[in-house]
Amino acid sequence: MEWTFHRFPASLRELDSRYVKPLVVALGPYHHGDTKLQEMENLKRVAADRFVRASGSELDLEEIFHAVSAVAGVARGLYIGDEVAGMSADEFATMMLHDACFLLQYIRVMDSDPRDPADASLERLFVSNRVCIENDIMLLENQIPWSVVQALNSLGRSPAPVDKFISTMGSTFKIRGHRESTQPFRPYTSDRNPPHLLALFRLEKAGYTRTQGVPPSSSMAITASATELAEMAINIQPCMTSDFMDMGIWIEKLFSHLYLAPLFLDETRACWLVNMAALEVCTASNDRDDDIMKKETAVCSYLALLAMLMNREEDVHELRNKQVVQAKLTDKETLDFFKSVVKRLDGGRLYSGIM
Repeated sequence: MEWTFHRFPASLRELDSRYVKPLVVALGPYHHGDTKLQEMENLKRVAADRFVRASGSELDLEEIFHAVSAVAGVARGLYIGDEVAGMSADEFATMMLHDACFLLQYIRVMDSDPRDPADASLERLFVSNRVCIENDIMLLENQIPWSVVQALNSLGRSPAPVDKFISTMGSTFKIRGHRESTQPFRPYTSDRNPPHLLALFRLEKAGYTRTQGVPPSSSMAITASATELAEMAINIQPCMTSDFMDMGIWIEKLFSHLYLAPLFLDETRACWLVNMAALEVCTASNDRDDDIMKKETAVCSYLALLAMLMNREEDVHELRNKQVVQAKLTDKETLDFFKSVVKRLDGGRLYSGIM
């Protein structure tokens, strides 16, 4: 199941179509051919040519196409539905090539020296559409196999800086005062490679260890908002890391402390959170070890814990004062976002443990 390229879960589809349908660019077959996205389809051909030249590969585009075709056959079987069934092998491989080149060239251009005029025209198009592109590349239904991206990126002498890009994207969740330094990308060392960019990004944001803990002897159950916790002498504090798994409660005689990762929230980050949670909904299994389940439902737990702390707009304001949440959204918009999402999610193992 984990290797399937899932459709957006039915339980979350009522949230908003912007969490499902791309705004400017289709990647993979699920939204391929949408006439509203034609402008970027034309740009993909330019991006493919520029990527091949910039990578320093000695292969021409046709030879690179054959290299992509070698892995595209397996990749094709990861998708479900009629969108793939109606495509020939060459059509599917061509789509994979153009989509992977577009993604890698976007990563390369966004990392380039702004004083370098070598790709100025393409850079202008990317920058002018940056908010929409970065929304679209993290949609669950808009993913391409990471094996294809890796195969393409390994063909040249100058690969696109994918690891740095993912770390930079992850750092945009940090609130002001925490965003000056970008954490180095932590390579995924499991024996299973992530199937796509969204899965890799979720692993990066969830984190691999939990530095704060839930005391095993604790019998206190929390079902209170931020302002109510303050009245109960439970202090909400942002963690020193931005890992979603880094949450817990420490209970002392006079005061207790609830820790969780600080969050910067805007419409793009909200979309990423929903799609990471949607991926967890599709892939989590109750049959697994408890520690594995904590990792594989980390985003759902994080969303549920923040939502539990918000019952009124005053609670959002309290979380802003605590430097736990910073948002471009209003207090009401922030409250509405979390409450609407968690109504449709299971809280996850970490959240259940803290409760």
